[in-house]
Amino acid sequence: MKRYLRMILWTALAALFLAFATEALGRLSAAQALDFLLRAPARFLYNAFLIFVTLSAAALFRRRTAVFALICGLWLAVGVTNAIVIAFRSVPFSMVDVLLLPEAVKLMGTYFTRGQAALLFAGAFILTAAVAVLFVRAKKQPRIPAKYSVPCVAGLAFLVAVSMLAGGRSGWLDTEFENVIETYEHDGFAYCFLYTFADLGMDEPEDYSPQAAEAVADALEASPEPQSGLRPNIIFLQLESFMDPDRLVGVRTSEEAVPVFTRLRAEGPSGSLYMPMVGGGTANCEFEVLTGMNTDFFGVGEYPYNTIVREVACESIAFNLREYGYSAHFIHNFSGSFYSRHEVLPQLGFDDYDSVEYMPDVSLNALDWPRDDVLAGEVLLALENTPGRDFVFVTTMQGHGPYPEEPLGEASIAVEVDDGRLNPASVEYYVNQLRETDAFVGELLAALEDRAEPTVVLVYGDHLPALSLEADMIDSGDLFESEYALWANFPLHAQDQDMEAYQIAAYTMGLFDLDAGYLTKLTQQSAQDADYLERLELLQYDMLYGDGGVFEGESPYQPTQLTMGLRPIRALRAFFSGGDLVVEGENFTSSSQVFAGEEALPTEFASASRLIVRDCALEAGERVHVRQVSREAIALSQTDEVAISVQ
Repeated sequence: MKRYLRMILWTALAALFLAFATEALGRLSAAQALDFLLRAPARFLYNAFLIFVTLSAAALFRRRTAVFALICGLWLAVGVTNAIVIAFRSVPFSMVDVLLLPEAVKLMGTYFTRGQAALLFAGAFILTAAVAVLFVRAKKQPRIPAKYSVPCVAGLAFLVAVSMLAGGRSGWLDTEFENVIETYEHDGFAYCFLYTFADLGMDEPEDYSPQAAEAVADALEASPEPQSGLRPNIIFLQLESFMDPDRLVGVRTSEEAVPVFTRLRAEGPSGSLYMPMVGGGTANCEFEVLTGMNTDFFGVGEYPYNTIVREVACESIAFNLREYGYSAHFIHNFSGSFYSRHEVLPQLGFDDYDSVEYMPDVSLNALDWPRDDVLAGEVLLALENTPGRDFVFVTTMQGHGPYPEEPLGEASIAVEVDDGRLNPASVEYYVNQLRETDAFVGELLAALEDRAEPTVVLVYGDHLPALSLEADMIDSGDLFESEYALWANFPLHAQDQDMEAYQIAAYTMGLFDLDAGYLTKLTQQSAQDADYLERLELLQYDMLYGDGGVFEGESPYQPTQLTMGLRPIRALRAFFSGGDLVVEGENFTSSSQVFAGEEALPTEFASASRLIVRDCALEAGERVHVRQVSREAIALSQTDEVAISVQ
């Protein structure tokens, strides 16, 4: 009995230590973790209890010491990961982020120096090796009789479930996570992280039925005859981490950093746009704008792109504008497979997807992010490729974090920073990237001004930058507040208005009496009603998870046949020149790779019309093709095969 009591005591002490360690890592401060312990001792102890329960699972094994060490190591690893994630994007680590780990690992070279990445891998290796050694060398201990260990562990797990349910219903614990950052700080890391494991998708609304969803849809007013016959091209510019740096408290710039955006706000309709994320999570900001759906209804930190939207086509502005004869183009100067966009965009009704793998002459900034100046020409090409009206959605990349902690040479805009929590070098780099993105916007608008086709452009920032911002560092005190501005090459009659990100597409369509789609109609007609969010949740659930009552059981949204790139890539011929294989064609880029069947050949990009495989072992008559390959090593498209000839 004394042995079991000692085991419980050591487990409790380890749980207390891990609870404090994970809080200190998550708050990036041991002092703040101590403040949480003293200010909310019951919540701190509850988090320690949750960790205690996970550690108690070691009692089920004979190599209890090794299993105990493994679970402790996992908690520390999760805590360190949370600290890294918060440092880069402000929003804490959740279970859904585990789904993105493969993509994150492939981007480590961008986020970390080689030394930092080496330290992380070394730490992971040492932890894994230590646990492995423990498993091999640790003596098997006497098995705790199953009649004691299993009921105890099962009882503790049941107590966790009951306590979480009771805590949520009583309001002592948060279950809605309306502000993820504040909820993690209020309730503690262990509780919030574990809660996210059981919080994927949407909960069925209390009064849901297909008939209820159909009734909400039927209650929406029928579309009136449009008073405006104007059908302009509609362009959405979603600017990565974009904001007016004048909003940063205690930051002064030597000159105006975003003069184009400042002019747009002063001269046309503009306002605040409330985004679901801060510091990162572009895909969720994008999802809300494109679909008119509220990500608050999903699980904590969930990315619908990586869960439901890969399986279910849903209402979007692209699908809705299709009813009026619009073509839909998505343009992004980054990897085509990031956030699984190459699989998601057909579900959202897009006709083509122009990712960085298909863009010629892409230049990189000091941190190897693609510059945004390439995008103006891509937008104009998308408009020219189709005879009718177009919807173009652009997601930029240049302003992405992380931001350097040391100066990277001379900057055109100098920055003074009074707040010691902000790194001056990081802010200066960020501000200078803003200037270049703002210049891209100005270049595009100047080109659109001279076009004969009427065009309206929505410009907005997807979220605030990953500068480890706190609410008091922003002039409005709201970390989720971005800004938007509307521009048109014709008189645009609209008023300034603040709104949620999921309302902006319906608002823009409404300017031209366009109201296709039930979510569009609901927002246009009922956004100010007291039950608007309840009806939005009901329709959203019915469309994605329910029985499709709003569609009478059969969704009108079917995945499109997505074309990759705006320029057709062709392999026209292949031949040997000396011992090298030369493939000639059209519109090759540095992402073009020669394949023989499923075998990737080491490819040298020579020009837009020529690829070279040095010392190729293939023979004349064999067939090859070219694929566009993303940085995640995913083939996005491929050409027809050509037979190798001898020149």
